[in-house]
Amino acid sequence: MRAQLALDGWSANASELGTAPSVVAFSVTDTGIGIGADEQQRIFEAFAQGDGTSARAYGGTGLGLSISRELVGLLGGEITVASTLGEGSTFTVYLPLGKRATVARGESLAVAAAPAQERSTAIVAESGWRDRDPSRGAKAAEFNGLDDRPFEGKKVLVVDDDFRNVFALTALLERGHADVIGVESGEDALATLERDPDIDLVLMDIMMPGMDGYDTIRAIRAIDKFKSLAILAVTGKVVGGERRRCLDAGANDYVPKPVDTAELLAVVGPWLVSSAQAMG
Repeated sequence: MRAQLALDGWSANASELGTAPSVVAFSVTDTGIGIGADEQQRIFEAFAQGDGTSARAYGGTGLGLSISRELVGLLGGEITVASTLGEGSTFTVYLPLGKRATVARGESLAVAAAPAQERSTAIVAESGWRDRDPSRGAKAAEFNGLDDRPFEGKKVLVVDDDFRNVFALTALLERGHADVIGVESGEDALATLERDPDIDLVLMDIMMPGMDGYDTIRAIRAIDKFKSLAILAVTGKVVGGERRRCLDAGANDYVPKPVDTAELLAVVGPWLVSSAQAMG
């Protein structure tokens, strides 16, 4: 990896870089399989990989570069790639120095680039979260000190068909030093639990195509070893009686969207502790 001031290398479309007092470039070079010229722009698309075949030899979701490009764009910069097949690749992030970038999109990505003291109370706006239950404020104070490793040693499964929500929730919980696994369907959630049964908590979206959150929760509860597993429904479906429907399906608690991070932490924290005790 190399970090240095740069005079060029970015495209003419990166207007903030062209007008910045100075630019810093962070370059990471690998000795991997390389990326063909016809694939070098496609890999920045969501769920795209250099090897897109069903029998590819390398794993991953194909989201890393897409998310990286969004983050870099929010900071007013640009990410580029130079690669040779069979030799390796160099990815370079160019960022402007000397002025603050303007955030023009949802905050769920901007949160990751904010100072730590701001991130701890930042609202994940792209999911539409806001404070809905002031009575949970006292609990939030207990678990909002994310730099104190409150979730260290705990494992959380996040189930949501929108990868942006998975990314935002994962980033938040990992700041509390939880071990987070993200999946995008009920079927994947069941398969993950079978492979990794020591999960302490499941955050379950309700409105998912195919196997929705209700059916997934019921399927989990039908497995004896998961009858005491903590499952929290986190959903934007806030019609009358929704809390009762989630609890009847087998959820332990219900967090409606919109909700802010403090409320989510207030609910997640106690269940992580009680789940670890019950499963242990």
